[in-house]
Amino acid sequence: MPILHGQPADYLLASLKAYAEGKRRSGIMQPLAADLTPEDMRELADYYAGLAQPQVPSSSADAAVVERGRKLVVEGVPSAAVPPCATCHSNVGPYPLLAGQYAAYISGQLRLMKAGLGPATDGAAIMTPIAQRLSDKDIAAVAAYFETFPPPPPGGH
Repeated sequence: MPILHGQPADYLLASLKAYAEGKRRSGIMQPLAADLTPEDMRELADYYAGLAQPQVPSSSADAAVVERGRKLVVEGVPSAAVPPCATCHSNVGPYPLLAGQYAAYISGQLRLMKAGLGPATDGAAIMTPIAQRLSDKDIAAVAAYFETFPPPPPGGH
């Protein structure tokens, strides 16, 4: 499960709409989101965006793995046409903030996208080809790095 606290309101709103429209699959979220009014969706998105993100328990990832993840997040892999993760997943637009997110969640989502099983959203259309160019070691490293990186304060993105 992702940590929703402190995510950008626009990202949360887009996610709720995608669940309601069936573009993101979830047997739990789809029927709940489908029953929400646009005003309810906005109120929920704003509420979760304003919450402080809980601290993820300390990661047990190896320091070398975390450093490899940092390089991928900051530099990407230009030779494989993989842009730096930080380009979109820091303070930009309707994309999720990944700092402080659970490594298991990040790696699971990247593996689904790599397999072509991610959601049918605009963000997934951008991320799927990128995820397909990442090795399993890259995915593990990126996830480990983001889990160890402190989340921003609510409203501080």
